[in-house]
Amino acid sequence: MILAFEIIGKIAFFILILVTFLIIFGVLLFLISFKTGKYPIPGIFSGLIDAFYSPIRFIVEKIGLDPKHFNSIVVDVKNSINVDNFKKIPPKERAIVLPQCLRSIKCPAKLSSVNGIECVKCGSCYIKEFKEKTEALGYRIFILPGGTFVKRVLEGARPKAVLGIACFNDLFEGIRICEKVRIPVQGVLLKTTGCVETLVDWDEVWEKVFLGVDRNETKSS
Repeated sequence: MILAFEIIGKIAFFILILVTFLIIFGVLLFLISFKTGKYPIPGIFSGLIDAFYSPIRFIVEKIGLDPKHFNSIVVDVKNSINVDNFKKIPPKERAIVLPQCLRSIKCPAKLSSVNGIECVKCGSCYIKEFKEKTEALGYRIFILPGGTFVKRVLEGARPKAVLGIACFNDLFEGIRICEKVRIPVQGVLLKTTGCVETLVDWDEVWEKVFLGVDRNETKSS
C-alpha cells in the first residue's frame, strides 16, 4: 500500500512539473511574440493557450503587460494557424458573424432565435452597406447577440469557414467552437468594448473578407 502511494505521489509530482513547464513555455512564446511580432510554432502556442489560458494570462499580467496585447496576440496566433485553410474556402461557403453591439442604437431590427438579429437595412449604421457588399460576394451574414449563438449558426447554416468580429471573450469562445468542429476561422477584435455602438477597424475586416478572393474578378463580375 505504501509503495502504491509512493508511485501515485511520484506521478502527481511529475504531472505538476510537466504542467508548470508547459505554462512557463507558453509565457515564453507569448513574450517572444510580443517582442518580435512573429509567432514561433503557432500550433503548439495555440494548444498551450487552449489548455492553460488562465495561468498564462495571469503570469503575463503580473509581469506588467497590458491584457489587450495578450488578447491581440492570442487572436493573431489563432488566425495564423487557420488562414491557409480559410483561403481555400470560396465566399459562398463562408459565413460572417457580427456582434449586435455594432448596430446603431436606433436599429429597429428584431431578434430571431435561429438567425440572430435580422437586419432590415435601415441605413442607420454601416452594417447595411457591409451586408450588401459581402452578400454580393457570396457571404452569408449573421448578427448575433452573443458567442453562444455561434453553435446555432454552425448547425443551421453549416458554413465551411467563418469570419468573426467580436470582443475578446466572445471571439475567443467562437474561435474555439469552430476549431473543435474543424472549421477554419478568422477573427477581428472590436476596438471598443461595451454593449452599445462599439467600433471595429473595418479596413481590417475587409482584409479578412478578401482572403483568398481575387478582387479583380469580383470587380468584373
